[in-house]
Amino acid sequence: MYHGNALVKGNYSDEAKQLDKFIIRQSIELNLNCIFENVKYHKKVKKYHIILIWLCTIKAGAVYSQTVPNHTLALGIDAYAFFTLRSDDPSGRIFIAPLIEYYPFNNLGAGVKGIIDYRKLTSNGFTEIRTRRIIQPYVKYFAYRGLHVLAGSQLDLEYDYQANLHWGVGYSHFFSRRVAFTPLIEFNHNFDQYAIRPFAINFSIGASYFFK
Repeated sequence: MYHGNALVKGNYSDEAKQLDKFIIRQSIELNLNCIFENVKYHKKVKKYHIILIWLCTIKAGAVYSQTVPNHTLALGIDAYAFFTLRSDDPSGRIFIAPLIEYYPFNNLGAGVKGIIDYRKLTSNGFTEIRTRRIIQPYVKYFAYRGLHVLAGSQLDLEYDYQANLHWGVGYSHFFSRRVAFTPLIEFNHNFDQYAIRPFAINFSIGASYFFK
């Protein structure tokens, strides 16, 4: 600072220091404000990104869950390897089951299987080989992608009907838009008091063609 023609060094030094401090403080405040604004902006953008990703995920799940459209006809065949539980003499069976299904609604359909049941039964040391014919109506629902559940009943054409519940869970892996490979596990509960085997389990592997 000049006083007349004289330079007052002490006063200039104090004012310069204060000015430097002021400038530095203002610079720091401006930088902090910019940082806070950027953080707020990125938080908002991140929040919107999360919401967008969440909505896209829901949409994708809805699309994939609609595996079978309405008015779809399906033809297929299942091969069963079957064993019984709670039986003194274990029995083995082989099932060949052609099937037809129709889906009046998206993912929800009704079907029927015609089962050819080749059995080798062992009882008290004696072995009997028989062939049975079974009709199995059912309803089927694709819950998510290829995961589906079914429920129905079985009618043995050689005997009077015995009240039973037949249900199962499977997964249809679509090799293409129309062809599916399906592993399936099924359970049968026979409620008749004279039922020889009140509970049974079926494991099967099948293939179906969907006329979408």
